[in-house]
Amino acid sequence: MDLSDLRTGKPMRLVYVWQNLGPYHWARMDALGRAAGVALEVVQVFRRERIRAWSGRPDRPVDVRCTTLFDTDERSRLRDVVVARAVTRAVLAADPAVVLWGTGLYQAWVVAAVLAVRARGVPSVGHFVSTAADARPRGLWRTAAKAAVHRLYAGFTPVGLRQLDFLLANGVAPDRCRIVGNPVDNGWFAGGTDAEAASTLGVLDAPLRPGRFFLSVGRFSAEKNLPRLIAAYEEYRAIAAATSAWDLAVVGDGPDRESIARRFRGSAYAASIHRLPFLEGLPLRALYRSCGAFVLPSLSEPWGLVANEAAAAGCPLLLSDRCGCLPHLLHEGINGFRFDPTDVPEMARVMGRVADPRADRTAMGEASRHLVADVSPETYAERTAGACRTFLEGWRHA
Repeated sequence: MDLSDLRTGKPMRLVYVWQNLGPYHWARMDALGRAAGVALEVVQVFRRERIRAWSGRPDRPVDVRCTTLFDTDERSRLRDVVVARAVTRAVLAADPAVVLWGTGLYQAWVVAAVLAVRARGVPSVGHFVSTAADARPRGLWRTAAKAAVHRLYAGFTPVGLRQLDFLLANGVAPDRCRIVGNPVDNGWFAGGTDAEAASTLGVLDAPLRPGRFFLSVGRFSAEKNLPRLIAAYEEYRAIAAATSAWDLAVVGDGPDRESIARRFRGSAYAASIHRLPFLEGLPLRALYRSCGAFVLPSLSEPWGLVANEAAAAGCPLLLSDRCGCLPHLLHEGINGFRFDPTDVPEMARVMGRVADPRADRTAMGEASRHLVADVSPETYAERTAGACRTFLEGWRHA
């Protein structure tokens, strides 16, 4: 495709490469495929992802043309060169005008494939989720290597302000960046009924009272900070009236499951702390709809898509100040509160504030829905398509 194609209204052929597709990927790919002037093909490199137990199926029917290259997970024994060659063949077979890379931009197989399609005259755009808070310390050689990788791309689509700041701090020019958002399927999480939620909760092994429990959803691993969440809940319970105190429901699984389960059992409030397995689909939506507030206590969280899900369902939000989504999804005191994830008393205080009978949680939930509406699959599709057209034109004129 050349620039004359864009000017005469022919669709821009866009190939989007993802390492592995989860439910939220399908929603945004569906919206992008429906965007005006876009002919989309999706390449899923691996069918499964080892650290996430999601089914890989969309929450509702979508119209997405997708090719899966390997019927395995991303930590298989496949060599980088094998993966890079397969990805390059799949991408070039689609004859794209531009390739958007939605997976780790610094992985060896990604860099090799970007170099290969670049050699064929096809520009690449990098979807960018990292923030300074999540960056590992690196020496001069690693800094230089990352700068060299950045130069391979025609542009970047950071998902938010913190991601943009990180790119700029690493020497990427502002005109090579366009914020696009990081959405889930807002409409699906906003759906359902109280009766459906009550029926779904009824089959879960947890006696949860609608509107009277905190909900946290995430991987059971060190960066998710669950031991401090439990400690904060204990402090909250120590000062809350027994008759009005909320329970805590924690949903997930992961490498720290055993130590976290022991911490749950050892709590003085163990009867009020409910550990639920990894959930998706209707059970998860029912929990969002039924909880009193959503808590994300992470020490490291490039974005935090579970916060999008909770906001779309109308939950007040309690977010760690490390969450990359915070500038977009939380207005302090309006739809929730932020906190330092290392400060247990502060976390307990915000739990108490949102659970206070005087708090207008209905208004807070509506404010959450209003904020997340600007981070939707439709706005993502419009901004991503526009960014790719801009970067393609810049590439052709360079």
